[in-house]
Amino acid sequence: MAKKPKGPTIPELQESIRKELKHWSNLHKSGGTDPGYADGTNMNLTRAHIHHDRDRLRALCKEQKVRPCPIEAKTKLPRIVPEDYCAPRSKAGPCRERRAAARKRKRR
Repeated sequence: MAKKPKGPTIPELQESIRKELKHWSNLHKSGGTDPGYADGTNMNLTRAHIHHDRDRLRALCKEQKVRPCPIEAKTKLPRIVPEDYCAPRSKAGPCRERRAAARKRKRR
């Protein structure tokens, strides 16, 4: 019986990169709902996932001598955002609190 290869395959890594890029974009536009962290923290974590998967994809292509390497291995990483970034429509806990505090200051 053949051994199952360790780690993800090239198509799995490609799909993971596409999914994470879409997730980063959604966080940037609509924000998240994480009650403990601002959107910037989650966006930077998602960026780290993309970076890691992209490096793994490049290494796997090199190991298996796949030429040319898939387009996902050449994708540009999303930008780093400040950890306290809040998307305009975010429902994340820290962002809600910041908006509520800003509304209170305006009322005074």
